[in-house]
Amino acid sequence: MKQFLLSFFVCHLLGITPFGAVSITHLFAQPVRTYWNNDSLHKKSEENFKKGMQDGRFALWYKNGKLAKEGNYSMGSEQGIWKVWYENGQQKSEENYEKGKKDKKSTYWYQNGKLALISFYKYDLPDSIWHSWFENGKDKSVENFKVIESKYNWVSTKHGVFQYYYSNGNKESEGFFNNDKEEGLFTKYFDSGKKQFEGEYKNGKRSGKWTYWYKNGQIKEERKYLSDSKETAEDVYLIINSWTEDGKQPVKDGNGAYTFCDVEGKKLREGNLKDGRENGEWILWNREGWKEHLITYINGKKEGHCINYFGNGKIKSEGNYSNDKKNGNWKFYEEDGKLVMDGMLKDDSRHGKWNYWFKTGKKDAEGFYKNDKQDSLWQYWYSKGMLWKKGFYKDGKKKGWWEVYYENGKKIDAGKFSDDAQDSLWTSWYDNRQKKDEGTFTHGVMNGKWAGWHESGNKNYEGIYADSAKTGEWKYWFANGKLHQQGKYKNGKKEGEWQYWFDTGIPESEGTYDDDERDGKWTFYYETGAKFREENHKHGKLSGEIKTWSINGKPASVGHYALFRPNEKSDWISVKDGEWIFYDDKGNVLRKETFKSGVKQ
Repeated sequence: MKQFLLSFFVCHLLGITPFGAVSITHLFAQPVRTYWNNDSLHKKSEENFKKGMQDGRFALWYKNGKLAKEGNYSMGSEQGIWKVWYENGQQKSEENYEKGKKDKKSTYWYQNGKLALISFYKYDLPDSIWHSWFENGKDKSVENFKVIESKYNWVSTKHGVFQYYYSNGNKESEGFFNNDKEEGLFTKYFDSGKKQFEGEYKNGKRSGKWTYWYKNGQIKEERKYLSDSKETAEDVYLIINSWTEDGKQPVKDGNGAYTFCDVEGKKLREGNLKDGRENGEWILWNREGWKEHLITYINGKKEGHCINYFGNGKIKSEGNYSNDKKNGNWKFYEEDGKLVMDGMLKDDSRHGKWNYWFKTGKKDAEGFYKNDKQDSLWQYWYSKGMLWKKGFYKDGKKKGWWEVYYENGKKIDAGKFSDDAQDSLWTSWYDNRQKKDEGTFTHGVMNGKWAGWHESGNKNYEGIYADSAKTGEWKYWFANGKLHQQGKYKNGKKEGEWQYWFDTGIPESEGTYDDDERDGKWTFYYETGAKFREENHKHGKLSGEIKTWSINGKPASVGHYALFRPNEKSDWISVKDGEWIFYDDKGNVLRKETFKSGVKQ
């Protein structure tokens, strides 16, 4: 026991807890918090605090006792040099911080000790020259950055020479950036070190002559990029000369038969060139090898018939181009060859009549477009061929008379739309042609008198809407014609006296509402007409005296409810409170019970 106390005392003096948790010491009034691993032999971390914030040295250790991370805080933010190590003790990184943000030089190493990256930061943003290496020690990249002040903050942009390398040490590409845009000569290489393509950038766009090579060093293609072109394509170019891999030249001075293949030699495009632009019929393949497009060009623009294909060789869509845009009738198909839709296009926008089809071949819908928006008469059908609905559009919105039908051809509802919203008198029907609902919309909002009927023809409801909220007197009926309920609404909520009946015409209940909640005295009846229950409500909850009767008219119970709130954050609830008396069916007292805040005493 003495030995334990001595050990504990020594540990306390050293700021160590023998139980593997945490110890706190005060050195010059600055708390040092030390965490230990469960074995109590190795530190886990050590932190310094000042005025409740990390301040001073911070250190983190691996379980094997080797240092993992070390640096300094200044009033809660990283400051100065921070170092990180791999678990084997090899240094991983060394970073400089200024008020919590990376600043100046940072260096990173691979686990084998070789350099991975030397970088520079300013305001936590890449700045100046960055140099990285592969794990084998060969160059990986050289990039230049510049931190500049934008309208609202500092931003980092690529600026200056950049060079990228393959892991074998050969250069992969090189060029120059000017504020995040490529500028000047750019060269791309194969991993063998031979050039793949080369050309000039101007303000981030390819410009002028670009030359491409095959892997064997044979020149492949010469293009002229039109960097000042106003055409919509990102890179517009003319193909000036083209060679095969064995040195033959099918395209000379912009004319001839042209075939374009990817780096692996897969054919992607084939057709004729005239003055450097596509001319005549061209075939395009995807990288899986199947024909994807058959397009006709005139002077580099799509003109005439075009066919697009599915992978199974069936037509996906077909139509005509004029001045590089879809015009005229176009058809679109399912992969099994069945027509899905067809219609007119004008400069890539739907304009004119369009038809849509079910897979069965029956028509799904038809109507007109104007400037890519639905316009004029539109009709829709059920899959079996019966008319579903029809109506008019203007500028893509429903406008005018619309009708909707059941599959048996009988009308569901009908009325007018204005600016895509129901407007004026609307009527709906059951499929037996019996009227179902009728009322007025004002720009999609229910207003005025509304009435509804049961399928039998008897009245279902009647009342007034104001801005789609029920208001004033409302009545509801059972299907047999007997009155079901009657009362008033205010802003869509029940208000004042309400009465309810059984479908026999005998009263079922009566009472008052306040803001859609039961309030005050409510009375309920048996279907025989005898009184069943009387209760009092407050804000929709039982509160006050409650009485019940047996069907023979004798008292069954009498008691009280009170509103109870378990705590300040909870809602009020109804609970039994005070004396409760229960009677048998002859009106004799059976028992008495006392409750307090819902708890039986």
